[in-house]
Amino acid sequence: MSQRQTRGLLQISYYTKPHPNDELDDVVCAITRAQNLGIRTPSIERIVPFPNSIRSLCITQKIDGPTLEECWSRLGWFSTIKLAFQLRWMVNRMRTITSPTVATGACRAVWLEERYDVPPSATPAVLSSIINFWYNFVHGRREVSKALEQHQESCIGPTTPKKTLFFTHTDLAPKNIILEDKTHNLWIIDWDRAGFYPEYFEFAVMRNCTVSSDWGRVGELRWKLFCSISPGWYEKERMMLGRIQSKAGRFAAARRWNIKAGVTPSEASNRVNHPVD
Repeated sequence: MSQRQTRGLLQISYYTKPHPNDELDDVVCAITRAQNLGIRTPSIERIVPFPNSIRSLCITQKIDGPTLEECWSRLGWFSTIKLAFQLRWMVNRMRTITSPTVATGACRAVWLEERYDVPPSATPAVLSSIINFWYNFVHGRREVSKALEQHQESCIGPTTPKKTLFFTHTDLAPKNIILEDKTHNLWIIDWDRAGFYPEYFEFAVMRNCTVSSDWGRVGELRWKLFCSISPGWYEKERMMLGRIQSKAGRFAAARRWNIKAGVTPSEASNRVNHPVD
């Protein structure tokens, strides 16, 4: 067998993706946890470190079939509902695993990408306070002059913390869901951002993701239905997180004074490159 033929077989059988070394343990943990729940996700076959690099190559089983992004325009309403209930079962299985803190590793929720980050040990109360801060944030100039009581008030409402957080993929975009050719079962890939978060995070990511213009109006309506069935309907929370993401992206360092006041914590407060001073 020639080298070209061998390489072709490798491409058919496996999928490769590079990961930063400090994220690998979290990815492996998330995939293992999902598989233990009976969720269809490709197995990790091998991890190959890049020489003199902070990244490694993760080699996983390749599932034959298109992503939902690729095949969505070819599906009908019946298939949409049938697949939505498949994903709903998997999401409900994931929610049977709870945690008193955000994540076992770093917090990588897309809604809270800011300069100081959320500590992985954050409780539901801490996470809720940070979400509330960003929802109530108006402008950096106001933060500078706030008294302690005002910092505390800015972290109250609209969310209230629950007792536990739920195992969440947090990136169930169409590109990360594969429809297997032979069985027509759904498989979930790319667990890079998985962790423990409020249950509405899953819906918000699915509804806020950018869908292909090729889907057309009917395809968008079917995706909306798919999202309402799979993780449940949390439209108010989705809009809230979209607003938060916009603010955190534009004013990444705005929480500095709230952190200095001791109201919300920071994962980055002790980093040399991002000191809270």
